[in-house]
Amino acid sequence: ISAQTIRPVTIRQLLNIQPEHNDANIKLDDHELTQVVFVANVRKVAPQTTFIAFTLEDGTGAIESRMSMNGDSADPAFEEASNFPENTYARVIAQVRNYNGKRQIYVSKLRPIDDMNEITYHFLHVIHTHLELTRVASSAPVTGDGTVSGFTTIQDKVLEQIQRFSDRDEGANIPHICQQMRGVYSPDEVMQTVELLTNEGHLYSTIDDLHVKCTYTA
Repeated sequence: ISAQTIRPVTIRQLLNIQPEHNDANIKLDDHELTQVVFVANVRKVAPQTTFIAFTLEDGTGAIESRMSMNGDSADPAFEEASNFPENTYARVIAQVRNYNGKRQIYVSKLRPIDDMNEITYHFLHVIHTHLELTRVASSAPVTGDGTVSGFTTIQDKVLEQIQRFSDRDEGANIPHICQQMRGVYSPDEVMQTVELLTNEGHLYSTIDDLHVKCTYTA
């Protein structure tokens, strides 16, 4: 797993991260960490002039985080986050940074969660990723073709197609994957699945946004 992979985590895992010194890289399970995704109840939204302060809680703990305005011009994501309803669940994508020896969480994106099953899936994914990285046998084993059992059918099929290009540095070309799966799944369905798998840390971009590789090896 690369440092740029978006790692699924719980807030407790983030709270337990303590940088060794001011210049130390952030690590979790002995792997460098820069981007994370987690689900949380947005307990407090406090907009300021150039940033928004959040209090986020997921049942394992609560954490303070910020979202900074992107430049001086109008920032739609910042405006949307400023009006995010409190006490509702969100999928949070954030960066984890070391600031003077302290762990800081900077929110990149908030997306409302409409299906509560997404919360359960996220925690299962966190457990699986932790077990994979600590080399402990997981209850969701990697299958012979490199896909992870427990995924939906389309997720398994997309991962299977992408794994076929694992020997190429640039990975799989997404439009090519859409073409290969035409007749079974629409390009929109494939693109949405690739986006979800990327956000969850199963895929990562390589030479550009149209090429991806799988974080799992067969």
